[in-house]
Amino acid sequence: MKFGFEDQPQHAYKHATLLEMMNGTAAKPFAYRSTIAKLDAIASKKIIEKWPSFPHSAEIEHMHNVYFSDLSDSAWTPELATAYSLLYFVIVVSTAVGLTFVWGLARYRGLSQVSSISFMVAFSFIFPLFFQRSCLFYDFLEFAGVFGAVYFFIKERMIVGTAWIVLFAFVKETFFLVPLGLVFLSKDRSSLKKQACWIALQVALCMFVRHTIMQGYDHNPGDIVEFHLWENIAFWLSPKYWLDLNNLVGPAIFLPRLENPLLLIPIAYFGRMAWNHSESRWKRYFLAAFLPLLALFIPFGFADMFRNFSLAFPAMTLIALSLAYPKL
Repeated sequence: MKFGFEDQPQHAYKHATLLEMMNGTAAKPFAYRSTIAKLDAIASKKIIEKWPSFPHSAEIEHMHNVYFSDLSDSAWTPELATAYSLLYFVIVVSTAVGLTFVWGLARYRGLSQVSSISFMVAFSFIFPLFFQRSCLFYDFLEFAGVFGAVYFFIKERMIVGTAWIVLFAFVKETFFLVPLGLVFLSKDRSSLKKQACWIALQVALCMFVRHTIMQGYDHNPGDIVEFHLWENIAFWLSPKYWLDLNNLVGPAIFLPRLENPLLLIPIAYFGRMAWNHSESRWKRYFLAAFLPLLALFIPFGFADMFRNFSLAFPAMTLIALSLAYPKL
């Protein structure tokens, strides 16, 4: 979260800072993701109008020193201090909501109360490892959004699920891939047609949201997508990459990036066990969610930025739950 606002000097060339998103000058595709930032700016002004002393509190100054010290004191204006603090709160709430849905999926799969909490805790330790390369503030909102969409779908709460998907379509432009994958979660063919109609509606609404948001950003710098194919090929073939020290576990605990192929060993072992214990629909959903992201990751992802697979995290979780409770 410390780096999730892109306010570090080395990130200035990306034009993706929270301030640029709030004032509408962020580069594409980050301009699409400005909705939350603009709402944050509006809410911050309202808070300052009602409680002028809020941005000057000791708690806000402490947050500045601990998390957002890359912003100078002169840049830490009352408006920006309030906006950062409010978004910090939104991130914490979103993370808690997302973890609650992880617990809900475990309960749905038949785990006991204690086992579900244990699974959620284990998930919370593994989850941050996907964000070693980078993290942005909206990743936490997307986390809550995609897990909520899956939870409401398997609970067959289609109205709530549709509203949830439309709401989080305002967070990131790739969210329309979520309902496309959900069609493979159908229990049986009798419900497939009805659920397909719901999903078609959800995708149409997501595309409408995208069309609405992108009005007025035609002249912003950058392209609609960032193409990194040749950079990725050079990155993965570079010997320097494999010997680079990576902060995998925590500050000052550096491991060489050889951990990526080494981690494939336990992932392959336990993944195969979980796969063999999984129902066909969990397997279908995993393939439908993961393979399109893998195809997009190759030309549009960057280096080992595994956060790009975030939309497939619920599918991975459902497969992992098959190993946690293999009888279901």
